[in-house]
Amino acid sequence: MPFPKLSAVLNNCPLHALTPEIKEELLKFREHADYDNKHNADYLLLKDKFAAFYGFNPAEFSWKQFADVLGSYNAFDTQIIMGPVLRLFMKDKMISNDFIAIIAQANEVSPEELIKNYTDLNPKTARYESLAPDELFTDVGQYLGLSLQYTPQDGPSRLIVAQDPVAQVNIFHNGGAEGAQTGGHWERTAKGEGSVDCQNRDDTQLNHFLPLLGQDSAVNPYGFDLLKKHVQLTARSLKEKKNLYKEFAELITTANQISQYLFNIVSVPRELAIKLLGSDLTADAALFISEYKFEEIHPNQIYEQWIKADASQKPKLGEYEQLIMNRLLMPVIAASSDANTPENKSGLTQAQTDFISREHKDSRLFETWYDNEDVLRLVWAMHQDLPESQRNQFMDPYVFFDTYNRHDIDEEIALCVRQLVEAPDRRYYPFIIKPEIGSAHYYAGIIRKDIVKGEPRLTTFLFNPTGSPEQVVKKLKLPSHVLIGGESLVLSPHEVQTRDKDNGRLVSCGPLCVEFIGYALQNPGWIDSLDERFVLPPKLQQIKDSNLEEYQAHITALREQHYQALAKVPDGQLSTILDDHLTFSTFISDELKAKARRRQIIDLKDDPFDEVDPADYEEDGEDIFSFSSDGENDPPPEPSDDEVDEPQVVTDVLPQTDILLAEQEEQALEEAEHATRSSSDEENVPVLPAEPSDDGIDEQQGVIDVLPQTDILQAEQEEQALEEAEHVAHSSSDEENAPVLLEPSDDGVDEPQTDVDVLPQTDVLLAEPNEEVVEEVEHVASSSSDVEDNSTPREPSNLTATEEKKHDDGHEGLDNLPGPAAINHPATSTLTEVIETELLAEEEQPTAFADNVVTPPVLAESDKESSEEEQPNALSDNVDAQPVLAESDEESSEEEQPAALVDNVVTQPVLAESDKESSEEEQPVAFAEEKPFVAERAKPALLQAEQNFEKQFKFGALDKKIANLLARLSEAKLNNDTAQYHNLREAYFAAKNLRRDLTAAGVVYFNNPTKEQYREFKTSCDGYLKTAHKTLDKHRGWSEFLVNLAIGIFTAGLGLLIKGGINLANNHSFFHVHKTASAKLLDDIEESVKDASKITPSA
Repeated sequence: MPFPKLSAVLNNCPLHALTPEIKEELLKFREHADYDNKHNADYLLLKDKFAAFYGFNPAEFSWKQFADVLGSYNAFDTQIIMGPVLRLFMKDKMISNDFIAIIAQANEVSPEELIKNYTDLNPKTARYESLAPDELFTDVGQYLGLSLQYTPQDGPSRLIVAQDPVAQVNIFHNGGAEGAQTGGHWERTAKGEGSVDCQNRDDTQLNHFLPLLGQDSAVNPYGFDLLKKHVQLTARSLKEKKNLYKEFAELITTANQISQYLFNIVSVPRELAIKLLGSDLTADAALFISEYKFEEIHPNQIYEQWIKADASQKPKLGEYEQLIMNRLLMPVIAASSDANTPENKSGLTQAQTDFISREHKDSRLFETWYDNEDVLRLVWAMHQDLPESQRNQFMDPYVFFDTYNRHDIDEEIALCVRQLVEAPDRRYYPFIIKPEIGSAHYYAGIIRKDIVKGEPRLTTFLFNPTGSPEQVVKKLKLPSHVLIGGESLVLSPHEVQTRDKDNGRLVSCGPLCVEFIGYALQNPGWIDSLDERFVLPPKLQQIKDSNLEEYQAHITALREQHYQALAKVPDGQLSTILDDHLTFSTFISDELKAKARRRQIIDLKDDPFDEVDPADYEEDGEDIFSFSSDGENDPPPEPSDDEVDEPQVVTDVLPQTDILLAEQEEQALEEAEHATRSSSDEENVPVLPAEPSDDGIDEQQGVIDVLPQTDILQAEQEEQALEEAEHVAHSSSDEENAPVLLEPSDDGVDEPQTDVDVLPQTDVLLAEPNEEVVEEVEHVASSSSDVEDNSTPREPSNLTATEEKKHDDGHEGLDNLPGPAAINHPATSTLTEVIETELLAEEEQPTAFADNVVTPPVLAESDKESSEEEQPNALSDNVDAQPVLAESDEESSEEEQPAALVDNVVTQPVLAESDKESSEEEQPVAFAEEKPFVAERAKPALLQAEQNFEKQFKFGALDKKIANLLARLSEAKLNNDTAQYHNLREAYFAAKNLRRDLTAAGVVYFNNPTKEQYREFKTSCDGYLKTAHKTLDKHRGWSEFLVNLAIGIFTAGLGLLIKGGINLANNHSFFHVHKTASAKLLDDIEESVKDASKITPSA
């Protein structure tokens, strides 16, 4: 037999699973007085528990009464009725079970507390605790002769056989183990396939009471009281053999009034909430209102203002607020004394009445816009009218209202996509969007789920009645015309609706979109046939091809059909329909707010692939995000069909691809011009030609301003490299042998900057991998002062920016970097010459990198009395001298430097004794065991390291690589290149996922930068990069890019800085993977960085 879907009300779905078999057994007890299933005593206990809970005398309550009462309810209602009774049955069985004491002891609670936890409502959640399969069988199933076969979401099935079984119950579990509140749910069939949804059948009687159960612990007793009265009325009607429609109607009216009151008090004060209910309160509703305690809302909120204001003074409401107001003003209609009569006195349903009289407008007439609420009711009615098996293929239709300025439609669709993926038995998700404020232009769509090679592949088909795919992308702020919600998008190109046919006002979008959804619901085969051609439903194609007179006749006929469809919407369902919509809208809103908070945590506010900057879309000064009205509240406009949308290029659709080739060339030419004019400098400081300031006085521009946008690491690595070059340039003349880098201070006086400022990467955060490399850089810098003094800047290259780009060996996406002008700039030349000099020196003494020997900075004797806070340790003029540190520095070194390392020689600097105590207090041990770095001196370095890490991929190379993939993806779509499209789509998501995962890993690490966290951070990043390699290595330029990205991330930029400098020296891109004679030395550098990162410092 087909099994009913299991209700999650009160978190009782495990017990609800047993109700079909229990009901069958009760019928047998009714039919056969001598029936014996070997479990009679326990079924008798169950009958007595039922009688006691629902107010019958257990001694007089017969098997016939029990079976007849349950027989009066369908399968869904039976679950609701039996759930609390089975909890009471379970309590008795647990009390008599000696094993409960052992379980309680293991859980460190008393047996009484354990039993209470499982059988009483949790006051915090207003629901019962969920049950494990073993608990369901041990405490309930075995006593009733029900064997249990349990299939978890992941893993093999398990069969538990009862003694003298009367039936076997198969259950399947999905989601969180804690129950419905964490997404967990049980069903009687795999993935719920083939189960019957009995809740929305015409014979369901208890839906009105469900809002009063499992939502609020203070409301539960009133909900149970109404449930008990309903069962008692059913028994009475069976006994007296007469209809009690009036009594049933009063219970339903009471439930509706209480539900409406609970809704009202969230938005308006108590007094007004009661007034909105009207004067005909039932006795039970009045009792609830007098007894229910809650924290009252502050007075004079917007809804109260609107209700009390004169018609001309009412505050303006948004679409969502208007829906709330509609719900507040909705009268609580007394249930009909004929339980199955949905019509009011006029013979029309309330939905029909609203359709033809809302704001004194009749929506059957051609010139009337469809109201949001009418659309909501129509798609609900169409969905409910489907056969059960067909309805189960669809998610409940969702109608977006006023999404513009509230939520991002792309993100809302992403949530719908997620829901569809997580619903294994559903294939389609119909929806309607109305994204504009103050007007009523609707879009309709269907999300289709296909299974390809065992994996879900989703496609959204979006129908705009006026066509214009480019305008849809702009108006809905979609990331692309081929992607929405992270999945494929197909836009309808068909112009069904025009201003001419609509008499200048686009009034027909509502009927057209409802017809689109209605046809999709009735014809899932048509949905399966949809592709890039977007074949319209036959009726819409007929309307598209019709002339003006025929068009208006078709639209009027659709409106009449929709009016008739609303006859199937019972008055009692109106509040439920709106409540369901508001509940889901609240869920969407909460999810997106949570996502925004997570995005703030991982600092993705500037991620061009998660948010779109409106400025990127502006054309000719026009703000295209200012939606044009459809004319609902405007004077009749002149026809504007002669306005033709201009075709949109890929960069308009994809604002992320903002670095165009023209911009790159223009920037490179500007850099070349600046570099050419920079041959003369002042005091060995590289200076750019003066540029006019706002006050007309020429000011000198710093080196960092040379390359404001072309640095693929967004100026961070290059800025550090240039700062280091300036440091080298100034090191020839120092004060007290201390290298000092002068930077302009706020008051115009140059102040000395410590070596920590010069090389911010030398932070304690990455002490092991970084300090050794930094020491090598300092050693290189200290050995180059004479070289720098005698060097002359290179002549600027004669190559144009375009020609220089060709020298990048075809590495796509890697040429948004400094060209020859930047390389030949004095500052850059200084750095590259220093590195080249060091490389030549290493060729003569190859043991430096071969044995991974890292030489620390050498401190001069004259440094004994220099200030630690103001001056860095001086570098020895003799780079080959044995490192000798002043005795005064002896003890602080123990805190600042790692111990000497086997096979990786690091000479311990010796610090002055006067520094012993201050060093111990001020400096933490690098990677102190599982303790976060809290020292004040470590905080700037920590922040700098975090920024370095993020800039390895944010705002720079990785973002541009992703943007390039997205642009090519769009091009493949336009060219109908299916194979290329799927390959690029796979690569796009792999790259985007890599960016997301690296960002998240960085957040975790930098929030608690311990040694153990660094290991986990490195392991995680290694895994993410390896996963990305599998997909991205097939695409040009990505393999070498990921290699360099890994080096940069794991060294917070130092390894990449060295490597990038060598690249620049050889006229290559900063990220170029070397194939030159320096490759061996470069490999040595990389290997030393990699080895250093593996070292575990001494505690």
